[in-house]
Amino acid sequence: TVELQTNFEDYRMGYFGAGHYLDTIRTNLQSMYGDSLFTERFYPLADRTWLEATSASVRNPRVARYSTLPSSGEISVGGWADPYGVLFLKGLNPTRIVALVSRGTDALDYAASAAATLGATEAQIEQLYSLERSTSSDAVKSLGEANIIWCTNWEGIRIGSNDVSVLFDDGYNAPHAIAPWDLQGHEGSSFTVFNIFGEEVSAAGETG
Repeated sequence: TVELQTNFEDYRMGYFGAGHYLDTIRTNLQSMYGDSLFTERFYPLADRTWLEATSASVRNPRVARYSTLPSSGEISVGGWADPYGVLFLKGLNPTRIVALVSRGTDALDYAASAAATLGATEAQIEQLYSLERSTSSDAVKSLGEANIIWCTNWEGIRIGSNDVSVLFDDGYNAPHAIAPWDLQGHEGSSFTVFNIFGEEVSAAGETG
């Protein structure tokens, strides 16, 4: 066996897309989150094929070997680095963002563990993936920028080899949290607000 020698400073968070969109996102991210480790590590992978993007994104440390991007020779260690994807979308200045997340912290825990395997320091891991609000981490910023957080339970579901309907049922019926500022203009609506762990934090009632 060959021991993997890594330096986290060599790693970037690569995003596939059209070049002009990626340029806009990078400019906006630098303007909005200039001190963010996420912004510092943002790396555009412009105008690649769907085959290259999908094959590179599914490879994760300790699960599958790295892959080499045919068009450039760059090395991908998978699509785990940004579990929420909200800040990336925020760079396009959308009207609203719906964050599709899994209840609990499994995705963040895996990302933090993978980053540690690749040489990230505790401070870097905290800045990227901590859910402690006092840290102002990129994960906290991501959830704060989402207008709606859709809380699936996919990490807790065990399915048979041919039955994926339970995933669809959970996804379509999952609880969701609505950002307080997104409730304006919905007077008279009855709602229940949950946090990202699927716990009710506001009883059903009338807005307004």
